[in-house]
Amino acid sequence: MGDEGNLPQLYQRSPLPIFVDESCFQSEDIIKLSPYIHGINIKLMKAGGLSEVMRMIAVAKTCKLQVMYGCYSDSSLANTAMTHLAAYADYLDLDSHLNLIDDPFDGVSLEQGKLRLNNLPGLGIKSSLT
Repeated sequence: MGDEGNLPQLYQRSPLPIFVDESCFQSEDIIKLSPYIHGINIKLMKAGGLSEVMRMIAVAKTCKLQVMYGCYSDSSLANTAMTHLAAYADYLDLDSHLNLIDDPFDGVSLEQGKLRLNNLPGLGIKSSLT
């Protein structure tokens, strides 16, 4: 968790939009913080799965907040899954798989600054795991 106690003052004084990241793990956190923020950063691994991600998106949109997707050192598997939900996000930061030396998955690609899904069935993932 971050320093949520300072959010009201920061919200009033900041000329920049305030997004929470480490202060927001589940949809319940969004409701408590919504009066003092402009948006949330959702990370699949932090949320614990796609079902909670979808709940977080719904709550954020109900609270009229912007939504950003982020990642830690996630593989192409996680980032491809989140890219399928791109239509619900205002901002995307799903590039961690590009920094992995041995990503065992192949899915979403980055082409001219845009995330691109392939035409494979399901999530569109190929695995090098045997």
